[in-house]
Amino acid sequence: MQRALVVSHSGQTPRTVYMRQRPDGQVEWQCDCPGFAYKDTCRHIKIVADATRAGLLTMEQIDDHLYD
Repeated sequence: MQRALVVSHSGQTPRTVYMRQRPDGQVEWQCDCPGFAYKDTCRHIKIVADATRAGLLTMEQIDDHLYD
């Protein structure tokens, strides 16, 4: 699992985005913002996914079992 911190649109609250690659190759995204809990996606995930694909961001590797 990997994580990245993103500043919220208000600039007040940092949000944590998590990415996990499943054994079948699919990628799962999670965010700790209220929007993700409601919609199962959010702008923070889009920002991190786009930046990662463009090579502008490297996510921090963390242990899966700490965040399940």
